[in-house]
Amino acid sequence: MCQDPVDGKGFAVDASHVLDRALALDYAGMDDAEVVLKKLVSAGWRVRLIDDAPQTSRFLESILLAEVLLQRHALPTRAKGTRPMITRRWMIGAAAGTVVGGVAFNFGLKPEDAQRASTVFLTSDDGPEAGTAAIIDIAERHQVPIALFMIGMNVAADRENRALLERAHESEWITVGNHSYSHCLMQYATSYHEAKSIVSDFERANVELGLTSSPIPARTPGRNVWRLPGMHIDDPGISRSEMRIEDTADDELFAAGFYLYGWDVEWLHDSRGIPVQASSTMVNQIAGLASSGRRPGKVVMLMHDIMMRTANAAGELVQIIEGLRDRGLKFARLSDY
Repeated sequence: MCQDPVDGKGFAVDASHVLDRALALDYAGMDDAEVVLKKLVSAGWRVRLIDDAPQTSRFLESILLAEVLLQRHALPTRAKGTRPMITRRWMIGAAAGTVVGGVAFNFGLKPEDAQRASTVFLTSDDGPEAGTAAIIDIAERHQVPIALFMIGMNVAADRENRALLERAHESEWITVGNHSYSHCLMQYATSYHEAKSIVSDFERANVELGLTSSPIPARTPGRNVWRLPGMHIDDPGISRSEMRIEDTADDELFAAGFYLYGWDVEWLHDSRGIPVQASSTMVNQIAGLASSGRRPGKVVMLMHDIMMRTANAAGELVQIIEGLRDRGLKFARLSDY
């Protein structure tokens, strides 16, 4: 939704359009935003905000502070020595994709509107691991469905993890999904360039995870990609040229019987697995997407198994569930998405 582009660069946004994952980082205020805005303008960008509602400030803090964030904040990484989860390309790409894709936040959503509009789908990646039991406990105690996207290699490597997988299959509140066998060994771009190898890796995970009924719910490692009937969405944080290459792998996974689910909002964590956003922030973010997710009225939340290793984090998840129910939102199984 560009307005008055300068050399192909420029955008105009309604104040309701914001980048949810950047909001989670709780960074500085408008002083820095104004500095970044001036730098963008001097670089040839023409930015026009449609109104000056409070959400506009949040938009500036979400998108225009990308450079400031990368320079001043210790961004979360998956493990020591690995690349940051959030990079300049990822953030700017996600921002552009959010604006162009029309993903909207509405921080003024009324509870009664949310009740009519929204269903939340809770998902967790990278199990079975030390946090899996806590997630299953919460799902069963609070009667909320949660989809666990598991890694085949984790099951093969540990007898206790296999027992967790079996418990997940037995629980009426848990859906077991495929998150690949190898997690691409963290080499995402290289892996997705080999479509046949990716399909083989997911099929190997099916065997390890005991998944036999097609379609198989799945999530690609390191990518927010969707391949469902009538839904073809690439990761907005990946360059178009790269996604054109990776499209083949994603499309072949879908053709092989895997339904690929991305996410609308992520509960981020730092390198120690500690959640970045408070539960109240997550409730606001999810409720804000209630009327305008990728499928209207449906919001998929992503978290990771590593986050549930402490009682405090598990308590935060319970607060998210209770907070969303207090807002009138409901939860459903991923098969109902």
